[in-house]
Amino acid sequence: MINIGWYFYRNYLNQDVINEIDKQKQDIRDKKKLNDAIQSIFEKQNKPILDVTWDEREKVATLENSQIISLKTTYPGLFSGSGISHSTGETGEFKLGFAFDHTTGQPYLPGSSIKGTIRSAFPFRLAKLAYYHKKKDEKEAKRMFEKANVLLNHYLLKSEYLSNLQSKQLFQLEWEIFEGAKITNLNDVWNEELTEINFAKLETEPIGSYERDIFYDAFISEPNLIHKILGKDFITPHKHKTNRNLDALVNPIPIQFLKILPNVTFQFNFDLKDAKLDGRVITAERKKELFHQILLDFGIGAKTNVGYGQFQDDRVTYTYYTGKIKASAVIEGIYQEPKKNEKNRHLCKLFIQENGQNKTIEAIGIYNGAIQVGTKVRYTVTQVSKKNEITLGQIQPC
Repeated sequence: MINIGWYFYRNYLNQDVINEIDKQKQDIRDKKKLNDAIQSIFEKQNKPILDVTWDEREKVATLENSQIISLKTTYPGLFSGSGISHSTGETGEFKLGFAFDHTTGQPYLPGSSIKGTIRSAFPFRLAKLAYYHKKKDEKEAKRMFEKANVLLNHYLLKSEYLSNLQSKQLFQLEWEIFEGAKITNLNDVWNEELTEINFAKLETEPIGSYERDIFYDAFISEPNLIHKILGKDFITPHKHKTNRNLDALVNPIPIQFLKILPNVTFQFNFDLKDAKLDGRVITAERKKELFHQILLDFGIGAKTNVGYGQFQDDRVTYTYYTGKIKASAVIEGIYQEPKKNEKNRHLCKLFIQENGQNKTIEAIGIYNGAIQVGTKVRYTVTQVSKKNEITLGQIQPC
């Protein structure tokens, strides 16, 4: 695999490409023909990126004693690094930046972004911002306090991983995880009403480096079923040059960008520590499960509000058998492809466990409609052969 990061930021717009674009501009006067010629240049430049395949040798080693979360991207994919400049304004290029690891050149999610995403589910930093915002903009501060209250009372305190935890203890937990500090005067500043917490008097002491929670970068651990990881997509903003009220009447200008494809698995790595909060212990494992759920609920990266950066759980649970495989058994699997020349019949890869051994088998399932390759499915067995082989089943996408 090529070093995609180096290619994207160093070789994609090399001097030969720039010279060729300048030559086309000198030789071609017709605007449409010129755009077509420049687009053809960038199609050649885009091809090495889009053709990249991934194999097991690209996998980043797992850190010793780290807690691991594996999540798989869903449609339409994941987009990260849009704030990095990458555009000349020409037709056909990838106009937005992308996050690649400097050393390996692999797409990655920075640990700081992961930490920020997970913290966005916690209420007290937002409440602190609102506290200092009250004098500047009371209306905005009220909106921030309301959002913090929703996160506190309708999300975190209802989480199965923080059962019976009090708001006061959650305040301590948030500061220890994300600020790397213990609150030393909690009783002096605390109030059950978020709007009344006295953040101005908050005093803390730093936690030692070896006792803090660490958020590592996340890397790809598995490609999609055809071993691809990157694809292209477009956004089509409507923007009037001078009057925003006329945006809806303007023809959209497509902006092409690079994205992580659906069904690509990311491995998130953490070094988490047990937290002791007034007699309650929140274990590192419980923190990991909480972070797992937050990433599933909130997503990560750019454009999450329109579906990018969302995940599905990649933990596979096997169906256990005692004796023969029976009809009506439900098995988890992955959709592979439609069965040739057979309407509504599809080939699936199923995950089972027999005699204590994990196995994958292939089976045909019936489903009325189209399914995207790589989709996680539930397969209900309907026919079993005399040799105890699954011959037919019903498919339900998860």
